[in-house]
Amino acid sequence: MIVLLQFNLNNNSMKRTSCYNRLFNFFFLLIPLALNLPAQESLPTVYKLGEHETALEQEQGHYSQTLLDACNGDMQKAFELWLGFLKELEAFAKQSGCELDGSSIWLQVFFRADGSISHIGYYPKPNSRVLDDEAFKKCLESFAATYHMPLDSKQAYYNYTDVRFPLIYELYDRQ
Repeated sequence: MIVLLQFNLNNNSMKRTSCYNRLFNFFFLLIPLALNLPAQESLPTVYKLGEHETALEQEQGHYSQTLLDACNGDMQKAFELWLGFLKELEAFAKQSGCELDGSSIWLQVFFRADGSISHIGYYPKPNSRVLDDEAFKKCLESFAATYHMPLDSKQAYYNYTDVRFPLIYELYDRQ
């Protein structure tokens, strides 16, 4: 709380002080408005991790469960679904002319309850092959518009992990 004490000896001084007070008050009324502007930002479908932090924090509140939670704690099922997602992404990137081999990326993917993608956050790891950022972003945007995780859930869910391309995982039947 700011308290202003003012002692005026004559009428001119009072008028000047009043003018300054109005400017001072106007300026401090604008600060809260300016500080709230980033909170109005919406999270793009594809974004680089570290950007859009305010929008990301707001969006994360809509995703209370992980992919593992959406699979009722079944790690094998969650891993198979995630690996299927990555294989689809890799195939889509190759078909689109986006070269991923040699890249190592952190991925944060938000899925709607019906399995469609609402947001993909990414960030190349320090040991990654350099990617054409704009081409990769466009590839992810196209992929997000077409991919559908084969998992329906009552709630939206997310997964956050790192991935290296080319994929070398093979699933074996444990029976």
